[in-house]
Formats: sequence, structure tokens, C-alpha cells
Amino acid sequence: MLSRVTESVQENLEHGKDRKAWIVFCTGVEHATEVNALIQLAGIESCIITGKTPKAEREQLIVEYNTGKIKCLVNCNVLTEGFDSPAIDMVVLLRPTKSPGLYYQMVGRGLRLFNNKENCLVLDFGKNISRHGPIDSIKVKERLSAGEGEIPVKECPECGFEAVPAGCRNCPECDFEFEQNEKELTKKAASDKVISEPEEFIVESVQYTYHSNSNPEKPDSLRINYYGSYINISEWICPLHTGYAKRKAEKWWRFVLNSDEIPCPDDIHKIVEIGQKGLLLRPKKLLVDFNGKYPNILKHFYGVESKI
Repeated sequence: MLSRVTESVQENLEHGKDRKAWIVFCTGVEHATEVNALIQLAGIESCIITGKTPKAEREQLIVEYNTGKIKCLVNCNVLTEGFDSPAIDMVVLLRPTKSPGLYYQMVGRGLRLFNNKENCLVLDFGKNISRHGPIDSIKVKERLSAGEGEIPVKECPECGFEAVPAGCRNCPECDFEFEQNEKELTKKAASDKVISEPEEFIVESVQYTYHSNSNPEKPDSLRINYYGSYINISEWICPLHTGYAKRKAEKWWRFVLNSDEIPCPDDIHKIVEIGQKGLLLRPKKLLVDFNGKYPNILKHFYGVESKI
């Protein structure tokens, strides 16, 4: 039976065969040493960098990596903040982290644009994506208030801070992350999306209503409710506003009325009446980003070419 580390490395080799520059984040020095040895055994030019790697040696290894002589950099607790190699096209998270910032930094090593680089593959063996969410909508938990009584503490080997709570994986002073047990890792990379994807929303019916602004200094607007099978999504059209909001409303009106002859009414009740009579073009579906606080409509599909 193959070990957990061996299985994960085999998946790296399989997915990385057509990738040019890998970076692998491990739980600790011992884990990184084993992973690096297995990658080298497969004939891949790989090296290991840890916090104890001499500065001159580290710089030389990074130069060789950036020039393509070395294909894979295996590391632990380094090569996150301040390390920049735009050619990276495969990021392997062979470690869990409870730090949203560290999670973003690790994945971020592969987000830079580079010549002939089409994308970057992220292999997550530490359940980080399911824990924190896609990197464009990371879930940040609020810190809990301190309770009563003493808690066990440990010392940070990086900055010497002596009051790190024993259960913490990150030093609150320098953000050093303590080594973790690779048994927490999964044998296979997660299928979670590292970047959120918008979803199609089928529109079954549309309702137009007058929206009264709670702020008396701001004008009222038109609220459009798009109803689907289980939920409804709203957007606001603002013909009484000025600037961009008004121009957007006028553009919307010309399109849904299919006419350039009739100007957008200043009377929202009139627009509601026209809409409820079914005289305005209605979208058949929407492209919606559900990852924010509120659904964000990215595109309308009317069955004809939309210019709004």
C-alpha cells in the first residue's frame, strides 16, 4: 500500500508533466525532504528550500529555477511573501493552513502573467479551498474574545515570542507557521474551484416595482425582481439619478423598449406600468456571481444580442 506522501507526489507528477515551473508547499522540513526526494527519483529537476537554507544557496537555486534549469521548488515556511517568479504554472499545497493570508500568498505565487503561460494549476491536498473559499472571495472568520483562565503556550522559533497559544498554527507576532502533521493531508487533490465561477440563473418571471430610497437626499429608483425556481434576484435602474447611473438607465430603456424614439420617462410609476403590461423585453437568463454579500448580475441574456 502506497504512503500518503507517495500518492500525493504521484498525482503531482501526473498533473505536472506538461507544466514548466512547479512550487510545492510542505508541512515541515522532514516532509519537504521526503517530497523532494520522491520528485527527484522520478527524474524531475527539483530542489528544496527551507528557513535554514543559506542565503547564497537559496539565491542560486532561485536563479536556476527562474532560468528553467530547475523545474520544481519544494519548500516549507518560505517562498510566500516577497518571492516572485511569474513563470510558475503549478502550485501544490501539500499542507493545510488556517491563515487566509498565507493561503492567498501561496496560491498567489502562480497568479502572475508570463510569456506563453495560459494558466496556473493549483493542487490542494490540505482542504484549504474548502476551508477558506475561492481566492477571490476568501472567508475570514472573526477572532473570538479571550476567555477566562490560563491557556497553554509555546515559543516561536522564528521571533522568540513566548506567549503563542499552544493551539495556534501561526505566531501572532511574525506569522511564522509551525510545522504540522502531514497525516492531515488528503491523498488526492481537492476538486474545489480556486477561483469562483459565476452561475447561470434561469428567469421564469419578472416584476417591476417602485423603490423608495430610505435616504431623502437621494432619488428613488426602479427595482426589477427576476424570479427563478427557488430564489429571486434584484437589480436597480436609476433614471432619476445623474451621471453614469442615468446614462445606464437610458441605455437600458432604449434596449428593452426596442426603440430610440421614446425617451426614458422621469416617472418611475410609468415605467412600472409599461413593464407590468409585458411591453419591455425580458431576459431569459442571467449570469450571476453569488459569492459576494449580494448576488451580482454580470450579464443578461435576452435571446437577442444585448448592448447593455
